[in-house]
Amino acid sequence: MSWLWYLGTIVVAAGIGWGLVHYVELMTSEFAVTTTRLIFKVGLVARYTTELLLTKVESIGVTQGLIGRLLDYGDLTVTGTGGAREVFRRVSDPIAFRNHVQEASVSGSGHGQARTTTET
Repeated sequence: MSWLWYLGTIVVAAGIGWGLVHYVELMTSEFAVTTTRLIFKVGLVARYTTELLLTKVESIGVTQGLIGRLLDYGDLTVTGTGGAREVFRRVSDPIAFRNHVQEASVSGSGHGQARTTTET
């Protein structure tokens, strides 16, 4: 019966490790909207950075499951001109981020202040 305790400990440790890795990824991700660009930075040790001009963004899709809706996170799919697609997983408040992008696109470049949001 003691092997069951060892198995339980291993499962709990694996779950905590998995959660910690994803928590660090979530806390070190930056998503920003300015009047001219979209900026995405993901990762702590291995860093992935993308900058897109707002004029080159065709669409931003949001995918949220039931748990994502309840906890307010989801996946962003950014499609640029030329068919370039970038998918960013587990973004906090993806609907608000999409709305900021749409607002910045409508206001046009050169008009108004720079609007920057960081979603982590």
